Amino acid sequence: MSAPSLTSLLVSHWGPSASVLVPAAGFGVLYVTASRHAGGRWPARRTASFLAGVACAVVALQSGIDAYDDQLLSVHMVQHMLLLLVAPLLVLGGRPVILALRALP
Repeated sequence: MSAPSLTSLLVSHWGPSASVLVPAAGFGVLYVTASRHAGGRWPARRTASFLAGVACAVVALQSGIDAYDDQLLSVHMVQHMLLLLVAPLLVLGGRPVILALRALP
């Protein structure tokens, strides 16, 4: 079996699952709503970072990366790197705890 290209992995074999998409959309909506209600201005780069982290997790769990993670060790390790290194750093770059402290009464 030849290894698929990265482009074909990201574009093909999407398997939408409510168990991933619903929480991801919920976190995104909660974050954006909280950023609108936070006292003062909330930096757009923090919102972009948080949403990029959520999107990174969705790509790792819904795209062809997830479809091929059982067949190719390299794809499995890419999925690990996205879920354990990239997505958490982007989410934390959004400073969700500080936003919660500002937005909650």
